[in-house]
Amino acid sequence: MVSEVRYFSWVMFSVALVALAFETILFRGFTFLFGYHFVSLLVAVALLGYGIAGSIFAQIPTFFKNYPSLGMGMLLLIFLVAFTLFPFDVYEVMVKPQEFLLLGILLLLTLLPFLIHGLIQVIVFERFPQFFPRFYALNLLGSASGIGVGLWLLGRFEEGKAVLPLCLIGLLERMKWWWRVLFLGVWMAFLFSPLHMYLSPYSPSRALNQIPETSLLITYRHPAEVLEVFSVPSLRLGWGLSMNFRGIPPSGWALVFDHHAMELFPGEISGDFLEALLLSLPFRFLSPRRALVMEEKSGLGVYVAEHFGASEIEFLTSSFLFARFLREWVPGFPARVMVTSPRYHLLRSREAYDYIHVHVPVSRASIFPGSFSFKEDFLFTMEGMRELFFALREGGLLSFSLFLQNPPSVLPKLVTILASAYGHESLRLSLIVVKNLDYALCLVKKGGWSKEEVRVMREECREQCFDFIYFPGGDEGEMETIFHTERRYAHLVRRILEEKRVESLFDLRPNDDHRPYFTNFFRFSQLKEAWWNLGKRWLPFGGAGFLLVLAVIGTVILLSVFGLLWPVRAMRKRGYSPREKLLLGGSICTGVGFMFLEISLFVRLTLFVGLPLYTFSLLLLILLVGSGWGSWQVGRSFLGSRPKFAALSHLILLGGYLLLLTYWGHAFLSMPIVAVLPIVAVAFVSGFPFPLLSEATRLFSPSLFPIIFAYNGFFSVVSSLLAHLVMIFWGVGIGFLITFWSYGMFWWLLLRFSSISRVSPE
Repeated sequence: MVSEVRYFSWVMFSVALVALAFETILFRGFTFLFGYHFVSLLVAVALLGYGIAGSIFAQIPTFFKNYPSLGMGMLLLIFLVAFTLFPFDVYEVMVKPQEFLLLGILLLLTLLPFLIHGLIQVIVFERFPQFFPRFYALNLLGSASGIGVGLWLLGRFEEGKAVLPLCLIGLLERMKWWWRVLFLGVWMAFLFSPLHMYLSPYSPSRALNQIPETSLLITYRHPAEVLEVFSVPSLRLGWGLSMNFRGIPPSGWALVFDHHAMELFPGEISGDFLEALLLSLPFRFLSPRRALVMEEKSGLGVYVAEHFGASEIEFLTSSFLFARFLREWVPGFPARVMVTSPRYHLLRSREAYDYIHVHVPVSRASIFPGSFSFKEDFLFTMEGMRELFFALREGGLLSFSLFLQNPPSVLPKLVTILASAYGHESLRLSLIVVKNLDYALCLVKKGGWSKEEVRVMREECREQCFDFIYFPGGDEGEMETIFHTERRYAHLVRRILEEKRVESLFDLRPNDDHRPYFTNFFRFSQLKEAWWNLGKRWLPFGGAGFLLVLAVIGTVILLSVFGLLWPVRAMRKRGYSPREKLLLGGSICTGVGFMFLEISLFVRLTLFVGLPLYTFSLLLLILLVGSGWGSWQVGRSFLGSRPKFAALSHLILLGGYLLLLTYWGHAFLSMPIVAVLPIVAVAFVSGFPFPLLSEATRLFSPSLFPIIFAYNGFFSVVSSLLAHLVMIFWGVGIGFLITFWSYGMFWWLLLRFSSISRVSPE
C-alpha cells in the first residue's frame, strides 16, 4: 500500500508537471498557427481534456488507466507528429474548406494529453481517497513547476522540439525493459529527425528562404518571442518613399517575429533616401532636441530624427530580442534603447518630448487572420493617446506611420480614437494626414498648426508628390489628387472630425483600456459577404478572417457536446427533482463564473504585466495555487457548515477587487504588484463554490454527480471562448459583471438548496 501511494504520488506530480509545461508551450504554438495567442482556445482545449476524463472514465481503454505516464508520452509524440506534419494553414482556410477538418483533428489530438492529466486525478481519487490532500498538493506543486519548465524549454528549443523532452515521461512507467528500449528508440528517432513545426508557405520565414542571395543569419529565442534575422540585399525598404527618389533603397536585414510578422531594417542609408520619406516632412520646420520613437522596428524614425539634428533620441521597444539585435548587429544605432512597455514608460517619464513617433502595428494583411482580433494593445486606446499627449511639450509633434487598407479601416479608427481622446474641435486644428500610394503619416501638433506651417507642408508635399488626406482649412477637393482613391480616406476623416455619422463595414469604435483591441475590425454584418466569397479569393473581405475564430469556437463546442454531454445523455431521461435542478444550475454558474474571471483578469492584467505569455503564466500559477488552497480549506474548516459566511466573503472580495480594476486599475500601472497580489485572495475564495457543490451533491444525490461534472465542464469550455468575444465587442467591464452575476446566482442557488433541504429533506 505504501509503495503504491509513493508510486502514484510521483506519477501525479510528473503528469501534472508535463501537462502544464505542455500547456505553456501550446500558448506559443497557437501563436504560430493562428497569428496571435488566442489564449481562450488554449484554456478551452485543456478544460475539455479534463472534462472528458471524468465523463467517459468507464469507457477509457484500460491501457491508459494502467500506464498513464506511458500513455502521456505516446500522446505527446502523436501530437508532435500532427504539429509538424499536418498542413493546417490559417491563410488557406478561406479557399480550402478541408482546412477546417485538419483544424478539428489537430484540436482533438491537442486535448488528449490533458485527458491523461484528468485521468490520473480520477484514478488516485478512486484508489486512495484517504490520501486526497497529499495527492492534491502534489498536483498543484507539479502544475506550478510545469509552468516554469515550459518557459525554460521555450527559451532553448525550436517550437516543435520543445515538446520532445516532455515525452520522456513515458520512461517513468513501470514496464518491461524492452518496452523502455522501444519507447526510447522512437523518441530518439524524433530527436534526430528533421521534423519542425509546419509553417505556411505564405509565412515570411519560408518565403525569405526561397529568395536568391537571402540567407538566415541567426535565430534568437526567448520564452515569449522568436526572432529570425535574414540578410536582404534587394528587398524594398522604406515604405512611404517619394516618387521623385531615383536611387536604390538600401539593403539590410529582414526581421521575422514569430514566423509571421516581418520588418525590414536598413544597413547603410543615405541622406537623400531619408529626405525622400514621408517621415521627413515635419522636420522641414521642426527642429526637435528630444525625440522618442516607439515600437518602430524599421529604425527609420530614429535615423530621420538624427539626420535632422535631434540631439537626444530614445527608442522604446517591448521586444527583448529586437533590443538584442540592435545591440549585436547595429552597434552605431543613434538612440538609447529601452526595453519596456510604452504605457509604463509614458507614466514614469517626467520630461516632455519635442517629437514622438509611433508605428501603428497593423500591416496590410493583418486584418485577415481573425485571431489578430485578440491582440491586446494598451497604447492604442483613449487612455494611451492621452498619455502620449501629456508626454509632449507645448508645440510638440505626435507622429503615426501606418499602412493604408482599402476599404479604409486602420486610419479612420486611429482618427476616431485621437478625436475621442483629444477632442474633435482641437483635433481639427491639430491634425495633418499625408499619404503616398499605400502608406500614410498622421501628424498631430500640440497646440495646433499655424498657417505658415500648413503652407510649408503643402509646398513640400507638392514637391515630393505626396497626397493630402486632411489638413486644417483644406477643402475636400484638395485631397487625394495624385493617387486617385475616390477620396474615400479624406471623406471618412472629415466626417469623423465633424462628428457626423460614419458608415463603414468595419468596427471603428474608439478603444479604451477595458476594450484594448485596436486590431479588431470585425462586425457581424460582414458575415454575409464573407460567406459568399468563401473559396473564391485568397484574402477574405476586410475583417472576415474572423470566420476562423467562429469556426474554432464551433469545433470546440462540437467536441464538448460529444465528449461531455453525450456520455450522460441516458441519465437525463428520468427528469430532475427541484433540489437537483438547483444543483445543476449551480454547476453551470460555477463554470461560467470561473472562466469569465480567468479570461477577464488575463486581459486586464496584460496592461500591468506586459507580454501575454508572462501574463498567462503568472495568472495561471496564482489561480491554480489560490483556488486549490481554497478548495482544500472547504473540507478542513467550518466553511462547509457555514455557506452564508463563504458566500459573503467570496462576493465581497471578488466584487471589491473587480471594482478596483474597473475604476482605479490604471492608477496602479507604475506599481504592478499592487494590482497582481490581491488575486491570491480572490483565487482563494473562488475555490469555495465547486467543493461545496460537490459535497452537497454527494450527500443528497450521488447519482447526479456525473451530470454535474459534465455540465460544469461543458459551460467552462464554452465560457472560456465566449468570454474573449465579450471582451472584444463589449469590454472587460461586461466580463467582470458576468463573473459577479454568475457567482452571485450560484450562491443564491446553493443557499436556496440548503433552505429546501432543511425544510423538506427527501
